[in-house]
Amino acid sequence: MGKYLITGRGGTGKSSVCAMLESRDYNAVDSDTVLGLARSEDKDGKPINIDWSHFVDYETVAFNWQPAVLRRLLTVNQNVFLCGSASNQLEFHDLFDKVFVLTLTPETHRNRLQHRDSEYGKDPTMQAYLLEEQQRFVRQALTIGAIAINTEGTIEQTADAILEQIDDLRTMAIQRG
Repeated sequence: MGKYLITGRGGTGKSSVCAMLESRDYNAVDSDTVLGLARSEDKDGKPINIDWSHFVDYETVAFNWQPAVLRRLLTVNQNVFLCGSASNQLEFHDLFDKVFVLTLTPETHRNRLQHRDSEYGKDPTMQAYLLEEQQRFVRQALTIGAIAINTEGTIEQTADAILEQIDDLRTMAIQRG
């Protein structure tokens, strides 16, 4: 049994890895699809609306996971890969058996942001912020025990690299009906 977080900032491949793991019959959940898990908040923790297609000043706002929703998700799912990122996620790393932080070169990251389906990260100012923030975030996550996973190869190779780090994959497989 295990609870694993796959993380990185916008454009690093979290959703693609999640879809690949799901296609291989693992219980993989994209945190953006969990109702009530995350919300945009001002510095006082009050919910706010944000236009994600423009620059988001994370000095004044945050995209935070809600602790009760996260804990409920992890209680209901004894075996799960949670794929996502939040401003306050470092507070929750101890809830996971392992945390995988996705890494990539700034050039690859920029290319992914420019060609993604979502508008998030396409604004030039936001893109520059995300490129810098990803590097800082990786360093911070590694300092507290995350495992670096290079995403420069194919999505299959990235998923394989994560799965190689899991002690008992048999317990992670789910039954499809």
